[in-house]
Amino acid sequence: MFQQQFIDEFLVATKPALRDLILEIMADRQADTATLVVDYDEAGKMIGTSYDGIRKMVAKGHLKATHRGRRVGIALSVLKDFITRNTGPANEG
Repeated sequence: MFQQQFIDEFLVATKPALRDLILEIMADRQADTATLVVDYDEAGKMIGTSYDGIRKMVAKGHLKATHRGRRVGIALSVLKDFITRNTGPANEG
C-alpha cells in the first residue's frame, strides 16, 4: 500500500519534468537529422547523378555545399528541398 502511494505521488510530481525531457530529446534528434551530411558521391546516387553532376550543381548554385571540418558534402535537408523543388507539378511531363 505504501509503495503504490509513493509511486503515484512520485509520478504526479515528476510527470511535467519527464514530459519536458522527452520533448527536448525529440527536438535534439530532429536537429541531428537536419545536419546529416552525405558526400558528393552518395548525394549523386540519391538523386540519380554523378559526383561531377553534384559538383556542377553546387557551382551553379542549385545545391549548397556543407562543410564539416575537412569533410565537404550536401546536407540531407538540402537534398530533400532540391528533390521537392524539381519533382513538383510544374516539372511533370
